[in-house]
Amino acid sequence: LEVHPGAGLPQETLGAGGDLAIVNRGPTPYDARASVRVEGSAGEVLPAVVEALRREQPQQAQDAR
Repeated sequence: LEVHPGAGLPQETLGAGGDLAIVNRGPTPYDARASVRVEGSAGEVLPAVVEALRREQPQQAQDAR
C-alpha cells in the first residue's frame, strides 16, 4: 500500500462507504478498518481465492432459481 496511485485506493474506498479486503505481507495502516485481512502475497493468495469463488459460483446460480 505504498506505491501510488494504488496506495490511495483504500482511503478512496472507505470514503465512498466501501469495505476493504487486504492481502499483504505484514501490517498496513488500514488493517483495523479492513473487513477482511489475509497475511501473504497477492501472488500466493489470490489464485486460491479465485478458485474458491469459481467453485462457489455454480451453487449460487442454483440457489437463485
